[in-house]
Amino acid sequence: MGMNKQNKKNPGIPSLKEMYDKKHEKKEKERIEMQAVLKAKKEEREKAEARRKAAREKMFKKMSRPACYEKLVCSMLIPIIQDNLYQK
Repeated sequence: MGMNKQNKKNPGIPSLKEMYDKKHEKKEKERIEMQAVLKAKKEEREKAEARRKAAREKMFKKMSRPACYEKLVCSMLIPIIQDNLYQK
């Protein structure tokens, strides 16, 4: 009789397989979330790089007059300054 009670499973205690599955699902969710964050950062980095590349190409264009160059520099700096002001 004592052996019979030990062999019965307690319904309140989850099985090892269930515990493993829950833990595995949790890790999988965390991995997917981390990938999403990394993907967003990568896209942001690529956008910033494209903006810098476009600005650099504009800078290296031949300018006929210094006023054109000043206008170009001002047009590049204004959005940067505005972004910094609104972020604070």
